[in-house]
Amino acid sequence: MARYDSAIAMAKRLIAKDGMQCVWKKEVLTPIDVTKPWLGDTVVVTNHNVDICFVPASGGLFELIKFIQGTESPAVTTNGLMAAQTFELLKTDLVTRSGDPLKIEYINTLKPNDQVVLYILGLTG
Repeated sequence: MARYDSAIAMAKRLIAKDGMQCVWKKEVLTPIDVTKPWLGDTVVVTNHNVDICFVPASGGLFELIKFIQGTESPAVTTNGLMAAQTFELLKTDLVTRSGDPLKIEYINTLKPNDQVVLYILGLTG
């Protein structure tokens, strides 16, 4: 299996240089007490500071990708490029850019040999 550590490091460096720092919010339901499930769950919010490079959601390359995939992509206002992270990304998470919340419409990955190098995020808001 090929290792892409240098590509990941380059993606992190370039996105930190040309992007902006955002807050990635993850909400996780955890039981209050596993021995007493009737007490319900509580929501724990974890914030991760991430660097994201924002690019227009229209243009030649993104239109070509939509055409090649042969499927309709959700309408997004912007795309974000983010390097590999240590946590799992979910569509139910929330991204905040300069205090403005952005909803995640899709998460695509560039991952040769199942090693994530880059995330392509479709964002609205």
